[in-house]
Amino acid sequence: MSEYYLVFKHIHMSCAYLSITLLLTRIFLSVTKPAILQQKWAKILPHLIDTILLSCAILMVMVLGPHHPFILVKIILLLLYIACGYITLKIAQSLIGKLVGAGLCLTIFFIIVGVAKYKSPLSWWAA
Repeated sequence: MSEYYLVFKHIHMSCAYLSITLLLTRIFLSVTKPAILQQKWAKILPHLIDTILLSCAILMVMVLGPHHPFILVKIILLLLYIACGYITLKIAQSLIGKLVGAGLCLTIFFIIVGVAKYKSPLSWWAA
């Protein structure tokens, strides 16, 4: 299975960028044109991308082994990112709430990128 690690990694990275792009798009649409979010693609695609993202993370853990603390941190942050996105889209009603939620999602995303880049739970502070 280790020969597939790079495949999992590239799918994971692609889904991560798709996820943040789609999340920010959906937050923008929830403020400007909320009716668009009722379309089928807007309800299915984000869940599909986040499921693939999390599945690839789990597959990479299976390949590398669970003894890398940065991977556990990434998975925890990914779950936090998904929860924050859910709260921003489904619970936050005001523009301020949505902007704060979008900011938190972006912050979590960039911390995850730092954890992945430096392979350290300290993220960007490990440099």
